[in-house]
Amino acid sequence: MSYFNHYQQRKDYIILLIIWLIALAIDRTWFFLDESIPAYDQSAHLTVALYHYKIFQNFNIFSGDWWLSLWQLTPSYRVPFVYICTVPFLMLFGRGSDQASLVNLLYTTMIIISVLLVYSMAKITVCIPTFNRVHLLPYAIDSVLNQSEQDFELIVCDDGSKDGTPELMSQYTDERIKYIRHLQNIGKSNNMRSGFDAASGEYFIKFDDDDRLTPNFLASTAAILAQDSSIDFVGTDHWIIDINNVRDEAKTQENSHRWGRKNLPAGIVNNLLEVVFIQQSFQVGATLFRRKTLQELGYMQANLQNCEDNDLFVRLALAGKNGYYLPELLMEYRYHAEQQGINRAIPYLFDKIRYLENYKFESETIETIRKNRLTETKLLLGLRLIEKGETQKGRELVLAGQSFSTPKAWTGLGLSLLPVGLRGKAFNALRQVRG
Repeated sequence: MSYFNHYQQRKDYIILLIIWLIALAIDRTWFFLDESIPAYDQSAHLTVALYHYKIFQNFNIFSGDWWLSLWQLTPSYRVPFVYICTVPFLMLFGRGSDQASLVNLLYTTMIIISVLLVYSMAKITVCIPTFNRVHLLPYAIDSVLNQSEQDFELIVCDDGSKDGTPELMSQYTDERIKYIRHLQNIGKSNNMRSGFDAASGEYFIKFDDDDRLTPNFLASTAAILAQDSSIDFVGTDHWIIDINNVRDEAKTQENSHRWGRKNLPAGIVNNLLEVVFIQQSFQVGATLFRRKTLQELGYMQANLQNCEDNDLFVRLALAGKNGYYLPELLMEYRYHAEQQGINRAIPYLFDKIRYLENYKFESETIETIRKNRLTETKLLLGLRLIEKGETQKGRELVLAGQSFSTPKAWTGLGLSLLPVGLRGKAFNALRQVRG
């Protein structure tokens, strides 16, 4: 559906609403001016409503006889709720056919409003959390606006950017775009959660402000969810692109192979826990979820700023949810310099330890892998801390992780004896030797 057709359909519904309201006004005007006996429907409704009004004069919630009398009043073809709701209006406006018609008018209004609310809800919510990436954010936004599936809302949640992001967002006039700006930095996960809390779509996807969706991502993944209600999320493969939006075929193939997507068959994943924990094949920015599934399970953990996507997939697998893999390159993941460096690595490794320590798996194989990864992560974090100059904490973690690689551990402990100013050069020299 093009954006023009989407807009035209909304315009048509507004016209229908106006016609409906005019017809309703004429109907009610005629009814109020007519002096004849009310028709059967109005008379029957008023009579039964008055019976309910009478029984509520002797309201007794703890009496079984009172509840039985209430139930016996109701016709078999209509639930008592409609009459119970009528009673307060009879108490407020009085008892009569005109007053009863006001209730019918209210019900009709509620139906109209509910239809409009349902129609105004987008099919898909796309969330882009952002922080100080005004130079890359437009590419992400444009990739959503250029989707072949146009029934979406786009939520950009800004974690207190200081680089002109508010000015950029003020230039977008598309009514489907919602901009949530936090005046102060509230953290990566909390920022993502604010976008999820504001979502109204049946389906939900979050991807980062430096990545992009290909034009058919929403249409292809949403079609699978629409066809099978047992599927909770659909993940795809993705391209690797550089800072200039150039796709790297070789790195893309390497990435797909590294994370187990190359040999992952299309369809519902049977061994989901192994796929999301051992192989880590699903990428959250290339996955469309049923929003109600995430509401039931809980979205990103507020206390995890990294590895929150790994944690989400593990929780989905442990909860018995169904994941579907679509082996098509429908998203673009960007590699660039901002993702590198010791200041990015250290917080990531701290959170990875917290993530891995949160679980203890029943499967002996998976639990062994978890323990090995935890040991490896402690070693890597210890080495990074030694490199940065946090010697004591770094040595403790290196000793805790030495069983993963004794040579690495002893090398790190040896480098910790160097002056802090020389450690960075020494570590870089070792990395170059290792290639």
